[in-house]
Amino acid sequence: MSDASAPSFRRNPRFHLLSLATVEGLALRRTVLREAAPGDWELGNRLMRELQAAQLEDGSWAGDLEQTGAGMLALLDLDVVPNHPALELAAEWVLEHLEPVLEGALSFTRNQVPALLALLRMGRQHEPAAQRVVSQLSADEAGWLPTADNADIALALKLLLADPVARSSPVVAEALERLVGAAQGCDPAEVERFALLEACGLTDLPAARDWTVSQVPFVVGSQREDGGWGEHTPAVVRALCTHGLWESLLA
Repeated sequence: MSDASAPSFRRNPRFHLLSLATVEGLALRRTVLREAAPGDWELGNRLMRELQAAQLEDGSWAGDLEQTGAGMLALLDLDVVPNHPALELAAEWVLEHLEPVLEGALSFTRNQVPALLALLRMGRQHEPAAQRVVSQLSADEAGWLPTADNADIALALKLLLADPVARSSPVVAEALERLVGAAQGCDPAEVERFALLEACGLTDLPAARDWTVSQVPFVVGSQREDGGWGEHTPAVVRALCTHGLWESLLA
């Protein structure tokens, strides 16, 4: 007999998720939900062609570091192999334009994060530009964690979790606990709740699960008429699936 008091979605989000014709929606179905919508194969090919058509001959997108990193991540989300010529050309352009950050507590700037994430996901964590950032974040938390703001901590956490070695560093748990502690000590804005859910969806640490569980009422209450959560849909679905909450909320 089911528990009538158990929380559940107000609307079944499955139909909305199956309708998403974006890179994010397709990746969500493939890698998180493990199901496909009719036409997904054709959609993936079309999105890949569009991305490659927008790529310049030098390997960049619009000659911009942030846009190029985003383009690389989109190709990776579409299951393009890391040694694909489009990704390798983009990686070489990125490596020529990732200037080291020599001032301040953090070894990266926000516009560099997509490119750094793409390099890590491609398995190029040993490139000096990526290794320098990850090493500083994992080995010198006392030098950056106490003074970084929550947005930068969340970005640092993404980079650490994308690295196969650094993801097991103690600083990952420390950074996550710092974010959760800050959120618990106040009434975070909606965008901050979603940002923390995104971080929690990347790790199975107990603190991530506890926070995600505590946010179920918020997730249920913020669901839109179409069954999704707008631009935050991937973050919500990934967090709920990572921590085993998705199926129970569908009941």
